[in-house]
Amino acid sequence: TCGDPNDAKELRKLHEKEIRPMSDRFFLHITPEYSRSVVPGKNYKYYNKPFGMLDFLENVLKYSSGESNVHDDTILMLLDPDQMIVRPFTNDFSQSIEVWKPSKHNIPKRTKVEHGSPFAQQYGFGIQWKTKVNVTFVANGPSRIENMTIDEARGHYVLGPPYIATARDMYKITKKWTEFVPRIHHDYPHLLAEMFGYCFAAAHLNLPHRTAQSFMVSDPGAQGEGWRLVNQMKKDVCTPPPEILPHVVHFCQRYMLGKWFINKYRLRKDFISCDAPLLKEPPPDINSKYDYQITPDGERREFKMKTGPDRQAYMLCATIPRLNQAAAYYKENHCNGKGNFNKTYIFHSDAEGLE
Repeated sequence: TCGDPNDAKELRKLHEKEIRPMSDRFFLHITPEYSRSVVPGKNYKYYNKPFGMLDFLENVLKYSSGESNVHDDTILMLLDPDQMIVRPFTNDFSQSIEVWKPSKHNIPKRTKVEHGSPFAQQYGFGIQWKTKVNVTFVANGPSRIENMTIDEARGHYVLGPPYIATARDMYKITKKWTEFVPRIHHDYPHLLAEMFGYCFAAAHLNLPHRTAQSFMVSDPGAQGEGWRLVNQMKKDVCTPPPEILPHVVHFCQRYMLGKWFINKYRLRKDFISCDAPLLKEPPPDINSKYDYQITPDGERREFKMKTGPDRQAYMLCATIPRLNQAAAYYKENHCNGKGNFNKTYIFHSDAEGLE
């Protein structure tokens, strides 16, 4: 998303010079900046997700209302920018180890992404997407949501990224998502309004999602995420078998164990560059060394959950080396042998206790 044509031009040049040479599978699509343009006088940066997706569908895949498209059977996945795929996805989960959200609603338990059968990750906001808004106002008229049972709403529409659907279904959802989200934000002017908009659109269209609990881990204290798979790793959370990894690490929190720490907002802006050092990486047995946390500000915290150290260790070990891999890949391709590969970057004032 870019609102300034000159910035967009520079971004394209940067992509062609520094990103595209790394792989011919890296593409760039720049959309208009939607945070201020959807509703005059209102600034909501998360409009960029639904409206950016619609821009891609209509201007790259050439979708338009009521017409079939050569991409109809293509499988699309929408992730947040702070999500990393650590185990490959498939469109057929019949042989997968996924943990599915239980549902009391009488809808077939599908295992394959196809038309009418989208998939997504369960999130922890319950059915607020339905209860925090005026359904008739948001739908601009009658909607099947008005008479939807709690079991159906909970079982198939408490959703977040990764979202996986055929392109045809994704276009249907996104058209309604962009229609509904401004009115949802009117009723619920908060962070999760755009996520509520996706849930509302899918439910309005009667496109129940098979809801996974194991697609993603994010909050070490949360229920309904892929922590059941992490629990199977026991003490090997930093060296787990690849087949039991949750698919996605969503590093939207701050993670810490002992003095080991990572947070996306504290990561230096030039981390992916020639000069910046790489992050110091935690040892594979970090979860057996510490049963407490120390923030970069020096505050000591004790764990309230027995699983705390293992879950924090998993997030640290899943995130830090992969951030280093991305930075190292850049250095190898763009720094003419002069990249800084020293793994010395930490968030505390000293490295004491970081063994």
